[in-house]
Amino acid sequence: VSLYLLFIFFIFFIMEKACQYIIESTFNISIYDDDYVKKKSIYYKDKQSKYFVHPYFGLASIGDKKNASTGIADDYLFHSVALSNKKDDIKVLLLGGSVAAFLSNSIEESGVSKNQDFNTVFANTLNSHFGVNHFSVYNASILGGKQPQQLFKLMYLDLIGFKPDIVINVDGFNELALTLSDNFDAKLPAVYPRQHNRAIGRTALDNECGDFSNYFVKSDSKIAIFELVGLIIINNCHKEITVSPTDVPYWVEENSKSYTQYVDESVAIWARSSNKIYNFLKTKKINYIHVLQPNQYQLDSKPLSKIEKNKYLSFPYYGDHIAKNYHMLSKNLIKSNNFTDLRLIFKNESKTVYADNCCHLNALGNSLLAREIIISNEDLFKRLLN
Repeated sequence: VSLYLLFIFFIFFIMEKACQYIIESTFNISIYDDDYVKKKSIYYKDKQSKYFVHPYFGLASIGDKKNASTGIADDYLFHSVALSNKKDDIKVLLLGGSVAAFLSNSIEESGVSKNQDFNTVFANTLNSHFGVNHFSVYNASILGGKQPQQLFKLMYLDLIGFKPDIVINVDGFNELALTLSDNFDAKLPAVYPRQHNRAIGRTALDNECGDFSNYFVKSDSKIAIFELVGLIIINNCHKEITVSPTDVPYWVEENSKSYTQYVDESVAIWARSSNKIYNFLKTKKINYIHVLQPNQYQLDSKPLSKIEKNKYLSFPYYGDHIAKNYHMLSKNLIKSNNFTDLRLIFKNESKTVYADNCCHLNALGNSLLAREIIISNEDLFKRLLN
């Protein structure tokens, strides 16, 4: 009996090690990571806060609606809003993708303080820099968004009566990384929102696998065999809901453009969209700041910390496109006089500023980025205060 139990234990041990290897090599995650459950949580299927396709500017979230009661429209408009208590407040509109959205994370979420629930990193930094409380920050960024979605979001906000005093667009990474991976693989036009076909499918499917998948999303058994089964179920459910990334919509021609053509078109869309924002705002005498964001995959842009080297360079699906092409986003293509190129903002920063293997920043990174945007455009903000 003892030998039999020992044999069973040995087989179990071998299977555990094999499953651990499969999990780490296939899903790029370890069940022993401190943030294992947190990493899985992005696949939680919450019917009350899912993303859907807005008819005018692409992806939006049900969660955005809680910030919409600002007197302009009951719509899915802002990722976050930080309102000044001044009647003559200065309205700052932030546009961009998730890096811009998280630039306005609440202070509590950024690990800086647990006070003032409605203040945000950018709004707090901006007001503190000038010693005032006059700036209200409306963050209309779209998670996973890319140009021309910022342009269309601005047009929509203008249509329904929103009047900002200054507009800041933080972009660059999504415009290349998402177009050259997600759209290119699915043979979608470069100008379309990221994974437009999957976004449509995701909102149209009433899927029944969600509850079962959620059980494994929340599990943390530390048993590799069990966790591998769960990850497979989570992955299959996610694919079923989001549609295959290589499904080709009927309106796409079979002979799609080459990678080089996608690169050229992506750069052109980035520049044309920004210039149209500039032209539109110029007619309204509203200043426009175009910020080019930093990214860890850009070669020699930062002395990477140990954690950044070991954990935050592990997604070549996006990163390779940045390493090859990020230099092509040039100031010479942009009309705005207030083009703020922050690709090298961390050139001399050895501390960890990135938060994942995509593009997002931690509390220090967000703080440094916010401060540099403000300092680089200090005169524009001063004029608004006079």
